Amino acid sequence: MLSELLKAILVPLVAVGLKYVLAAIGVEIDPVLFNTIVTGIVVWILAHLGLEVAAKAAPKYFSVKK
Repeated sequence: MLSELLKAILVPLVAVGLKYVLAAIGVEIDPVLFNTIVTGIVVWILAHLGLEVAAKAAPKYFSVKK
């Protein structure tokens, strides 16, 4: 459940940030490609950072083995 919350928060944040960066460098891309890039970035963030953050926030629901 917390993973879904993280996704719901990260997707709009990454989308806005990516739109800002692309506008700053003057690049326009197809909306489907944009959504794919945003999804890939969010999945990468969740895979590398999200699980550890979730484990610290709610250790009862998540466990990270090191």
